[in-house]
Amino acid sequence: MGRRGFRRLAQAAAMVVLVGMQVDGNTTRRPADVILYVDGLVLPPVVVGQGSRLTVNRMYAGLGIALAWHDGPRKSGGESGGAVAVQICFTSDTRSASPNALAFALPYASGVKTITVIYPRIHVIAGGNRMLELSLLAHVLAHEIGNVLQGTMMHSETGVMKVGWTSFDYAAMVRRPLDFEPEDVAAILRGLTVWKLSAEKTRGSAR
Repeated sequence: MGRRGFRRLAQAAAMVVLVGMQVDGNTTRRPADVILYVDGLVLPPVVVGQGSRLTVNRMYAGLGIALAWHDGPRKSGGESGGAVAVQICFTSDTRSASPNALAFALPYASGVKTITVIYPRIHVIAGGNRMLELSLLAHVLAHEIGNVLQGTMMHSETGVMKVGWTSFDYAAMVRRPLDFEPEDVAAILRGLTVWKLSAEKTRGSAR
């Protein structure tokens, strides 16, 4: 076996171990703060999708935020304990996106919280490197979840909430997840509180 073949085999083995650590992307042991529903016609390979969920969970756990993942469309009334529900849709349709966007979020109108991921663009950037594909997808999801929770399109000069990553950032995120800047953390936590209060209010009025 050549060096390249051995490297690919090692990467694949590492990915299998990663997914084995978490089958469904849920690592939370307490009630979730955010419930993410994943759907779409262009879903990532299982290894990439599940591995990215694990990475996102760890990134947000560092902020004290627990995430839970469910496959399929958002279920009405599926939230509990004041959790915020977010729909994630994977698509290849680029008509609603800017030329370089990998994803976009709609955290505003009528309380709708939807993230659209243009997965083919992520796949192209990764160029067949599954570890980069997993890491990039995780950061795209973490970034857009951050925008939804903030309720704004605020961006930072560095880290997870940077408006656009460079090849240097891509290499860095494969080694370890990028950080949230302190102002991003404050805005995310503040926005999460507002969303949860709104969710509780909506459920209370529906009873």
